[in-house]
Amino acid sequence: PTLNFLYYRLYGAISSRSVGPGFYHRLIQAYRSPLLLQHHRQEIAALIRESRAITDHVVFAVLPFPTMWNGAEEIRDRIHAALTGTAERQGAEALSLGHIADEHTLRWFAVSPIDPHPSEAAHLAIAEALLPTVARQIRQRHGSVHAFAAPSKR
Repeated sequence: PTLNFLYYRLYGAISSRSVGPGFYHRLIQAYRSPLLLQHHRQEIAALIRESRAITDHVVFAVLPFPTMWNGAEEIRDRIHAALTGTAERQGAEALSLGHIADEHTLRWFAVSPIDPHPSEAAHLAIAEALLPTVARQIRQRHGSVHAFAAPSKR
């Protein structure tokens, strides 16, 4: 465990510093391709159609990772509009969670300097942002969110 910790915190952080930005740069370049973006939109449409076969209300949430868009916000906004537009045309409710990343520092948002996935605090903010939509859906279907409350531990 000590060796793993040292590798992760010291050597890994130093040697892997360019891996994440390089990956995201290539991903952004891929999204610039109209053909690849169209393919991704088709995948999203298929996913929503399959989801609608299970439930009548599908929520499509978009959370752009901040490390991906450093200096490429125009591309982010164009891709975001394309993906949410696809979801809405398929009848899904599209939620933008980009404000979570925009309102906080990268240090707060990311798990670590070499892992840009959302941290525990970011996951809590994501859950809080989704809660009104989930509660509304439960109320519409069941009349109350209390029907799903955890049983008392008395």
